[in-house]
Amino acid sequence: MSEKFPSKEGMREISREDVVAALRENPENLSFFNLYIKRKEGELKTSKDTLLVNMEIAEIYRDAGLLKAAQEAFTDAAAQAWNEYEDEIYQNIIAELDKLKSKIL
Repeated sequence: MSEKFPSKEGMREISREDVVAALRENPENLSFFNLYIKRKEGELKTSKDTLLVNMEIAEIYRDAGLLKAAQEAFTDAAAQAWNEYEDEIYQNIIAELDKLKSKIL
């Protein structure tokens, strides 16, 4: 995958799958990841939206095979869910963390 940056109009065309593929190819090249997250952050309206984006960040790391980064991101999202009394989301995140722990060990 090339390291060219999409135009501002092209930002909308970057999919989650593109981001995962780019991170798998080169985990140190965060250009697509940063553009994708910047677009997502522009869509935030509530603290729950922020929580869901933070969970998506963790899922992207997980899907790209960056398990330590995923674990850290899920842990941060779990703390946020706990602090915001989002019990169902919190339980889902804890389940994801349990799955990750078994893969990391």
